[in-house]
Formats: sequence, structure tokens, C-alpha cells
Amino acid sequence: MSKIQNTKSNLVNHKEYIDLLTGIKARIQSARIAASRSVSRELIFLYWDIGRAIVERQKDESWGKSVVEQLSKDIQQEFPGTTGYSVNNLWRMRQLYLEYASSDFLAQAVPEMKKVLSKVRHTQRPSSESITFLAQAVPELNDGDIAQLMRQLVAEIPWGHNVLVLQKTKAVQERLYYVMASACFGWSRSVLLNQIKAQAYERTMLEGKAHNFSAVMPVHLAEQAEEAMKSSYNEELSNKLIAVANDLLRAKGYISHVDVFMKLDYLDLKDYNAWRMKQIPYLERVIKVNLGTISFIMKFILKHAEDKGLKESWTDYSSWGKGKRVKLRFSKSGEVTIEKAYANHLVLPKSNNKTQDQNQK
Repeated sequence: MSKIQNTKSNLVNHKEYIDLLTGIKARIQSARIAASRSVSRELIFLYWDIGRAIVERQKDESWGKSVVEQLSKDIQQEFPGTTGYSVNNLWRMRQLYLEYASSDFLAQAVPEMKKVLSKVRHTQRPSSESITFLAQAVPELNDGDIAQLMRQLVAEIPWGHNVLVLQKTKAVQERLYYVMASACFGWSRSVLLNQIKAQAYERTMLEGKAHNFSAVMPVHLAEQAEEAMKSSYNEELSNKLIAVANDLLRAKGYISHVDVFMKLDYLDLKDYNAWRMKQIPYLERVIKVNLGTISFIMKFILKHAEDKGLKESWTDYSSWGKGKRVKLRFSKSGEVTIEKAYANHLVLPKSNNKTQDQNQK
């Protein structure tokens, strides 16, 4: 018995055995992920087809809303315990098909998909075989192909992701960007939501801060000028910002960017006080993160405030101490729009903070 035990003990410590076990575990994990993706993909294909069937039947038979309610009831009766076929979800299936298969959408999607795919082709490690296929298909894209390609594309991300994109975005370009980016980089739903709040589409596709899709992935960002992209795709920072913003609302009834930086420990109180005493020429000089990260944080907070229905209130930050009070500078350039962005306080609608005390800091 002891001999068998010794053999087992030697085996589990043997390098070749450890390599074997490690390889098998990796293969099992890979297979499980592939199986999960396959199930998710087939589910989205099914939802697309159900949405199409509802749209076509409503058009041909002039059926109204009651058909969706009846369908939901009958499906759940036929398949008890099965989830995903509520009235609301059937309406979402219908919306998915209507939005992505409409002639208006497809007419805009053809050139826009080519533009986005031209960036996807340069990514260093896409996580979706479908994205690779779509990238190879760019030169052949035409109006006849695009509907089928859209069906394939939306099936590359989970249903919850698709619902989120439909709920949070409107423009064709935005929707294509977030669907394709989620598929390409494997974003979780919470990361996707944070990207939408941080206006990742506007920064990447409109402002041109990323040269290609690979530049939006943190692992491929090395240059200081792209540090904001690291933060913007960092779920931990985004969640921390939400928590800080909510804490400030509870404590003060408003959010200021200065308070956010201090809560994050990016700005020391002693440095803030020195700035207020005119001992530091501009505040950015003592904020401990670079300008890209500062920009991301301020945009994220503004988007979060919009989602919560907060009101903007601009505050005059003046110097402390003896002598004449002077207006303080936040940025090195002193450019008006930058200064105004820093001075923006985001206030609860019912708060009474619009007083002389608040507006004279």
C-alpha cells in the first residue's frame, strides 16, 4: 500500500506529469468556453429568427400586439421552466431584427462596417473567428450580404450585451462599434456598459485617439499618450469612479472633479490647499495621473451624471488668504473650455446648492 502511495506522490511531483495535467486542464477549459460560445451563438440565431418571424407575420396578417403576448404564453406552456420567452424578451427579439435588418440601417451599415472592419483587421489578437471572417469579407461587402453578416455578428456576443447596446445607443455607427468591439475583445457586460458611459466610440472612431482597434486593448498600450485608454478599458477604475461619485452625492449633494481626484488619492489635500493659496500655478501640476487619465475620469463622471439626471453648475474657484481674491487656474494652458470643464459641479436636481457659497469656492 505504501509503495502505491509513494508512486502516486512521485507522479504528481513529476515535471512531465505536471505538464500533461496542465495541458489537459487548459484544453478542458478551452472546450468549455467554446461550447458555451456555441450555445450562446445558436441562441442568438434563434432569437433573430423569432424576431423576423414575428415581424413578417405581423406585416402579412396585420396582427397587433396581442400576438406577442399569446406567443409568450403558449411557448412557456409548451416548455415549462424555460426562460427567455417573456413578453418583454419577445419584443426585444422583434426589435433586434427590426433594427439590424431594416433597409435604413443596412444602407448606412455597409460603409460604416467597412470602416470599422478596416480597424479590426489590424488587431493583434481578435477573440472571435466571426470577426476574422468579417474582416476578410470587407472588400466583398454589399447590400445583399450585409443582413446575413449582421445576423452572424450579433450572434458573436451574448443576448444581454445585445440588449444593452439596443437600449443605450441609437446611431448606426455606435451600435456597430460596440457590437464589434465586444465580440473582438471579449468585453463583459459591465465593461461594455462602462465603455458606453465613457463614450469609447466617440474617442476611438471620431476623435481618432486610437490608430487601430488593437490600440483600445490595455495589453497593447505602452505609450504615455495612450494611458487614458488603459484606464477607460479598466473595469476596476470605472467601478471605483461610480462608487466615488455616489458617495459624494450622498455626502454633499453634488459631484466636483476636484473632490473625485482627492477621493481617488490622485490629489493630496496639502497640494490642493497650496493651490488655493496661490503657491502652485495650476492644479494639473499636482494631480498624480497624466492628462489622458484625467480626461477619461472627467468624461466618465459627466456621463454618469447625465445618466442620473444631475444638473450642471459652474463654480468660480478663487484664491484663499490675504489680499485680493484671484481666479485660479486648473490647466497649464488655461484654455477656456478646459477650465470650464474642471469647474463644472454636477448637482442633484432638488438640491439647493446653487447659492453664493457654493458658487464662490
